[in-house]
Amino acid sequence: MCEKELDFALGYFTVFPGDLKNSSSSKEPFLYIREDCPEDIRERLLVEWERVKKETNERHKQGIYSSKDYF
Repeated sequence: MCEKELDFALGYFTVFPGDLKNSSSSKEPFLYIREDCPEDIRERLLVEWERVKKETNERHKQGIYSSKDYF
């Protein structure tokens, strides 16, 4: 298995396709972070998630998909 950018937070988050709160209005992936996630990991995860999401979307627009993708 290849190492992914968010492996430091394994067990503390899940990525869902689309926004679960407004499933009919958004196709963007939704990051769910568990309540028991330590604050330092939560802060890093939120920053890294935005970067990973942006880079993944850019690759997908070019038709490039990877086993490292979260969505």
